[in-house]
Amino acid sequence: MPAGKGIEYKVNMLKHGKLKYEWKTNDAILYFDFHGEVKQKNTAKATYFESYTIANSNNMVGTFLAPYEGKHGWFFRNNGSEDVTVTLRLKGQYEL
Repeated sequence: MPAGKGIEYKVNMLKHGKLKYEWKTNDAILYFDFHGEVKQKNTAKATYFESYTIANSNNMVGTFLAPYEGKHGWFFRNNGSEDVTVTLRLKGQYEL
């Protein structure tokens, strides 16, 4: 991830879908927001989303049970002056 930039990575999940995840950097600290967006039948001007974790870290490991059908994932922002490598591993019930 380039210095001063952000990226979002999301997966589609059904309600009560399970996901094991792990992400890590090359020791650099990133701002991240792990969140979900409810699937909507019609296009809306504003999409409801819920943040599960907002923090600064160089890694996170856990399990996730989707509380609703929709897109779930991470927004990462590199506030540093150096490029950062992020490795994300997922296993579970999801679609890209």
